[in-house]
Amino acid sequence: MKRERLGKKILSLVLAVTLVGSGLSVYSAKDNNNEVYAVTGAPQIEKTEYEGKGKVEVEFYGKVKFYNAKVTVKKLSTGKVYTADILKKDSDDIEFKSPSYTAGCKYKYTISGIKKYGADRYTSVSGYFTVPNASRIVIDEIEYDADDRELSVDFKTRVNWRYPTVKVYTTTGEFVCGSRILEKDSDSIEVRLNKSLKYGKKYKVKISGIKARTATTYKTISKTFYAVD
Repeated sequence: MKRERLGKKILSLVLAVTLVGSGLSVYSAKDNNNEVYAVTGAPQIEKTEYEGKGKVEVEFYGKVKFYNAKVTVKKLSTGKVYTADILKKDSDDIEFKSPSYTAGCKYKYTISGIKKYGADRYTSVSGYFTVPNASRIVIDEIEYDADDRELSVDFKTRVNWRYPTVKVYTTTGEFVCGSRILEKDSDSIEVRLNKSLKYGKKYKVKISGIKARTATTYKTISKTFYAVD
């Protein structure tokens, strides 16, 4: 038995030396039978979302930790770098705001002083986002309530309405049904469809009589969605 335990310790030591030599950090779990495994410090970005008014939210896979975190934003077309203000941060996301963005331009952000939970050192991570044109309407979310045949559409853009209609089509363009408008405001519309949709099937909604507040003309927009609650 002593020889077996000694053999396991020697194997763990060899593995640790190999990992360090390859440039990976090593974490020893003392309460896990002396197993040794590598932990990389940089978290993986799940989603980056421009929320409007200079705000950007970044979500991560798994938990993260921050220490003296800072965020810089680079405008790719000019190379100019801005320092962003961190609005909030928690165990799996961060929200920051920069005072200067240009509509239609792409940016690279870098978050320093961050590591994924369990890593031994803090590092940095980078991602990208694009600021939409001011006249472009961006749909944030589409929800379907099968019980009430209600379809709700939320927008990231502030919008105005003129005799709006909401119709549903198949993804190949075949008309499915119209709707009756229940409620609309500056960033959403809710309708009751004239017929039920097949649960789980993919559809396309077309909304007419809508424009971004900064735009001059009303138009029709569309987006695909799945008929799920």
